[in-house]
Amino acid sequence: MRHQQWFCFWVLLFCILIRSDISMGQNVNYSQFNFEASLSRVIVDKWSSEIILSENTSSLPDENGMFDLQSSFSIALWGHYHGSTKFQLSGQIGVYFNKNVPDLNQDKSVEYRFSPQLNYFFNRAGYIFSTRSRPEFRYIVESDSETNVVIRYRQQIRLLVPLNLSLIHI
Repeated sequence: MRHQQWFCFWVLLFCILIRSDISMGQNVNYSQFNFEASLSRVIVDKWSSEIILSENTSSLPDENGMFDLQSSFSIALWGHYHGSTKFQLSGQIGVYFNKNVPDLNQDKSVEYRFSPQLNYFFNRAGYIFSTRSRPEFRYIVESDSETNVVIRYRQQIRLLVPLNLSLIHI
């Protein structure tokens, strides 16, 4: 058990150091708030669906008021296939109504997103290490009817360790 604790400690320290190095490149700060409501339901054996409603607010550049601007509202439909305790395959169709997104310089644009996603879980007795890969295909319709197609790739690595060091059962 001691070996697992040290492994988790070093992985966490590594992630913090990498994250702090990446975040030093931003020179304009925004305060943002996201409210999200999710409704999910099991469809059949290994399939589930989810509807997510979300509203985002943001500050003006270099100001602290995170509720100054309503920046976007979205609705997204997700389908999830839970293949086993090790992986989950998902897909999303979403519509984002971007009213004023200052960090992206978007003003009154509609955005359609399509994205497949793969989650993989490494389950151990004292921790869960997971990774998520998601390409996003974004079709942004600007206020002047110009359409931009953007492909964004997101990768997430997560380490879940209980604070009381008890076993995690899945």
